[in-house]
Amino acid sequence: MVACFPVATLTKELLHKLTWEVISALGREGIKIIALVCDGAGVNRAFHQMLKSLAITKSGVVFDRVNLYAPHRVLYLMQDPPHLLKTCRNCLNNSGKKKKKGQYIRSIKKNGQDLVWGSITRLHEAEKNSTVRLVYKLNQEDVYLNSYSVMRVSLAAHVLSQSVADALRISGWTECEELATFCEVMNEFFDIMKGAHSYQAHRERNKNFEPFRSVNDPGFQRLHEIWKYFEDWQSESYRAAEEDLRKKNEKITKQRVQAEAHKRTISTESMDGLERTIKAFTGAMKFVLKKGEDGLSQLYVMAKAFQQDDLENYFSKVRSRLGGNRHPDLSEFLLCHARLHAQSKLSFRGSKRSNAKVRSDSLKLSELSRPVPKRRVPVRKKL
Repeated sequence: MVACFPVATLTKELLHKLTWEVISALGREGIKIIALVCDGAGVNRAFHQMLKSLAITKSGVVFDRVNLYAPHRVLYLMQDPPHLLKTCRNCLNNSGKKKKKGQYIRSIKKNGQDLVWGSITRLHEAEKNSTVRLVYKLNQEDVYLNSYSVMRVSLAAHVLSQSVADALRISGWTECEELATFCEVMNEFFDIMKGAHSYQAHRERNKNFEPFRSVNDPGFQRLHEIWKYFEDWQSESYRAAEEDLRKKNEKITKQRVQAEAHKRTISTESMDGLERTIKAFTGAMKFVLKKGEDGLSQLYVMAKAFQQDDLENYFSKVRSRLGGNRHPDLSEFLLCHARLHAQSKLSFRGSKRSNAKVRSDSLKLSELSRPVPKRRVPVRKKL
């Protein structure tokens, strides 16, 4: 962690000020910032949209801008891919469910087929008592969500997976082909964006985990095709919404068509997040893979470097130390941060040859106390 700022109410103007303050401080220390990665909170999206974009998009989404403290370099704006997977799952979870007034919360449609959560529930109920299951990871916790499970990315990955897509196709149920395609596309997007190490693709037999090695890497083309899938879906929903209003003899306005079209796809926030992430990730990756300012080029780059998993793991450790306290104040958070920092300095990291190898940046035990002389073992004479 570089810095933390206590705020009573976070606004986009305050976030703008603090962000450039941190980027300026890191730049003075020689640390070059290429991309900003955050979740899909409303204040984060508002902060992105208040920046002046370099590339003009049809939807108006901002994903790049000039770095104020390095005008020769572009700053890319991304959303965390695990959070995008989770929000897309939540949109599917709301599809086909009715409000109190009898209207659907969301009615996702693609090519005339309904994408509803009931198909996922039906798949789980059909397989839960089988000895051999096609989707062995799909359990009750994945299907029947509550206020806590909707926040877990791992459960979203179980639903929007290749195994669920294959099971839906094998089942032979009508009007499930588009749902299977949606699960397949989201699974491929998440796999491409979570490659962690260079041999992961070989170990897990999944080419989507391959590292990016050049600006012409096939992974960039596949990401472009994934966004084209959602872009075509968005255009189709606008045409279908306008046609439905015309059949009902209702007044066709831009706001009415837009409202009806948004119910037929995933949420606007998720759609904008996918566009921002794919385009910013492509630009940032190609910048790193090209010959940089120092004349050196990278052999390969792993996609997981552009995720905020480390930050999420840090907050997970903070929450575990605070126990049941979900709303700590500033003093409790700073005390917990100091304890975690002290623990990391005194920790040991094992290796293949030894389980007591001290890290180079850790505090050595010899600095805390004087070394104890070895006790001489008496030699026994043979009889």
